[in-house]
Amino acid sequence: MKKEPERKVDKKKVVEAKKTGGKITVKVEKKSPPPAGKSVAAAAGPKPNSFTTEELKHFEQLLKERLDAAGAEMEHLEETVLNTTPRDASGDLSAYSFHMADLGTDAMEREMAFQKASIEGGVIMELRAALNRIYRGEYGNCEICSDGISRPRLEAVPEARLCIKCKEKEERRQRMMRE
Repeated sequence: MKKEPERKVDKKKVVEAKKTGGKITVKVEKKSPPPAGKSVAAAAGPKPNSFTTEELKHFEQLLKERLDAAGAEMEHLEETVLNTTPRDASGDLSAYSFHMADLGTDAMEREMAFQKASIEGGVIMELRAALNRIYRGEYGNCEICSDGISRPRLEAVPEARLCIKCKEKEERRQRMMRE
């Protein structure tokens, strides 16, 4: 398939729209560019976060503690469920449960453990990405709108990538996709 070239579109603001005799007339006006010397992001809203070295060390420590906890949980899951066979788990010499209900319970427990491990793996990836953002000097800024993420949000969810407004929009979009 051929990829079509991207088209540059000027942003316009609808000033007036009228419907007269079956015809729609629309007056449009181009949006004015931001004042000279300022970027669009700077003209649009709050500036990105700029944390002190001490604050960044605090968040780095917080992220490392959570990474260690998630790693310990993952190790526990690997040792107890993921790297054991049904035979090892039951302590039986036989690889089969004695009853079909036991077999179903074992399978359900293993499936739940796999799901938990998958979630923990995602958490570990998010924590590592947040640490990388600290090292690159991008920590605390929303990946969508580039505004600063509030400190209370970062204290609660130090791996946060999005500000509250953008996260709410993302969750709304995801809910709509599921429905």
